[in-house]
Amino acid sequence: MQRLLTYRRPHFICAVFVALLGMFSTTAHALFTQCPPIGLSPGCSILITINPSGRLTFQVDSSVPPYDGVEDVLVGVTNKSGATIYGIQLTGNDIFGFDGDGANNGSYAGPGTSFTIVDANNGTVNFPNGLDDGNSLWFSLEGNPANVKLSRTVTIDPGHGGTACAKGLTGATGPIYKDTEHALALAIGLGLKARFESNGDKVTMTRTSAVCPTPGERAETANNANTNVFVSIHFNGAGASAHGSQVWYPTAKTSSQQLATFVVADTAASLGLSNNGILRSGIDPPWSGGKSIGVLRDTDMSAILVEVAYLSNDGKGGGDEKVMHDPAAIGKAGSGLFSGIGKFFDQ
Repeated sequence: MQRLLTYRRPHFICAVFVALLGMFSTTAHALFTQCPPIGLSPGCSILITINPSGRLTFQVDSSVPPYDGVEDVLVGVTNKSGATIYGIQLTGNDIFGFDGDGANNGSYAGPGTSFTIVDANNGTVNFPNGLDDGNSLWFSLEGNPANVKLSRTVTIDPGHGGTACAKGLTGATGPIYKDTEHALALAIGLGLKARFESNGDKVTMTRTSAVCPTPGERAETANNANTNVFVSIHFNGAGASAHGSQVWYPTAKTSSQQLATFVVADTAASLGLSNNGILRSGIDPPWSGGKSIGVLRDTDMSAILVEVAYLSNDGKGGGDEKVMHDPAAIGKAGSGLFSGIGKFFDQ
């Protein structure tokens, strides 16, 4: 009889412990209510915030126990970036080492989320339908993440086009060396694509040849690709004294301002050109007074239009046109764009 009582006592203690946890979970008030109450968790124990700059931060509510009473946690994501977000990368010790008791009927992904897992410590949480500004989603993990970032997904839009473009839509042409905007943009775009892909990043192109998609078609390509960044590559054309790099961004998608700031600085520095700063589509001339840049307005994600340089010269075969006529300029421009966009992802 004594042996039987001794054998059963630990089970009795465990039952009492679980009951107490259950009582705690029903009386606790979670700070983060983006997650539904599941198991022992009255809400999210972790909240990831995508900030107006596009930078990700996370907070932990230590009062919320794991929903399984051991290690499984509910994670909420809320978007304040002004743009639609299509995925985030997470790292942490064994957070993707799933053991089958996910919070969503056994699945660790929540409604509107899915996972791309690299290993137990690294993976991407995808938002296939997009996480719009002001909205939240939730999922579950095997413990707390250590680092969170935007997933590195990019749509590259080489501006203008060649043979399929109507007259006037092929872009600027240098007066001395006759280099064309559409050809330079495509060369830089293809090189940038190779840089991202060699880094293991997802890339979508709006064109890979001398075709001429409309602004609406370019935006549609980007929106269907579920990428976090859209970059359109262009060149300015103006008088002999004009030179330098500048970047346009849409003010409604607030994260685009930080993206533009990183990209204009690194692109200008890579080419040795002046940094002409960032401009607001729909506000700053000539895109003001009710006008706005279509591909920036109609894309969902953080978006910029880069004027890499001026296809103009000082009248003596110099200036930006000469800089861009150097075959090395294609690689330099791509390096600057890659670096600036990378800083946005890694901030």
